[in-house]
This record gives sequence, C-alpha cells and structure tokens, in this order.
Amino acid sequence: MTNELQNPSVLIVDDVPANIRVLADFLRDGHDIHVATRGAEALDLARRLHPDVILLDVVMPDMDGYAVCRSLKADPATNDIPVIFVTARFAPEDEALGLSLGAVDYIAKPVSRAVVRARVKNHLELRAVR
Repeated sequence: MTNELQNPSVLIVDDVPANIRVLADFLRDGHDIHVATRGAEALDLARRLHPDVILLDVVMPDMDGYAVCRSLKADPATNDIPVIFVTARFAPEDEALGLSLGAVDYIAKPVSRAVVRARVKNHLELRAVR
C-alpha cells in the first residue's frame, strides 16, 4: 500500500514494448513503474510487489489479459489490486467481460495521456479510501 512517503506503484502489462513506453511515459512522474510482457510474469510481479494498480492488455501471446485478471482475482494475495484493462479490444462485450472478471475500468487504445492519468488517479484514490 502507498503512504505519503512513496509514490504509488503501477504494474504495466503488455507484450508490445512501444505500448509499455507510452503508458510509462504518461505515468512516470509521481509513480513507480514496473513492467511485464507476459501473463505469468505479471502474476509473479503482482504477488511479489503488490502494486497499487495494474494496467493490463487483453491480447497477449501466452496468457491473455482476461486469464491474468481471473488469476489475480482468485488469489487472496492479489485480489484487492485494482486492474484497469488497456486494450484495442473495445467492443461492448469485451468491456463487459473485463469488468465482470473484476477489473475496475477499461480503457480503449489508442490511449490519451489525460484519460490514463485521470483514471489511474481516481482508482488510486478509491483504493486509499478502502
């Protein structure tokens, strides 16, 4: 959990390095950024680091984001970490599935700096209240 002395930690999970760079650049100021490029790596980092929020792509080669989210929400060690999907899959049924799996938000690519920053900030504040 965060406190006043440290920046909130964000785990960015995407298999495309350019997508990771964009999100990391948006959030670098005021956040500790961690990255994973595969689902299993994301699960391991989430358990070890317990980030304050996870930005998760849906389409990945080894394990899609939906499976990662299911695993995070099934594990008592990680089920309280807010997950925000950041994905090119933006059909209503994709968004509904992501939210039904326990994600707190769903952002469609291409992403906007203002939207990403605002949504991350909002979910960090909500988490702090809880």
